[in-house]
Amino acid sequence: MVNNKTLTRDSLAELIGTFMLVLVGAGAGALGQPVVVVALAHGLILIAIIYTYGHISGAHVNPAVTLALLVGRQIDITRAVFGRDHRRLSTQSVNPGWA
Repeated sequence: MVNNKTLTRDSLAELIGTFMLVLVGAGAGALGQPVVVVALAHGLILIAIIYTYGHISGAHVNPAVTLALLVGRQIDITRAVFGRDHRRLSTQSVNPGWA
């Protein structure tokens, strides 16, 4: 069963993380910075997001990662839409069950 408090907390962490990634990464590009600066902005903000929100939600700020985990049956549809189940993933990171 999904705990509403945990789901809300995870969803909020993902929302803030995704907002930060788009704001900093796309902001660097919109300011006309060279491609290397834009790439560094994306990389550095992603590191900050992982360290800040990784323990809360798993820091899946890229929807493609969440979709891949859903297709691979590592998370259920509720977690894919509203939050991430990082606790289950951390125990199955090496052995996903289908290998």
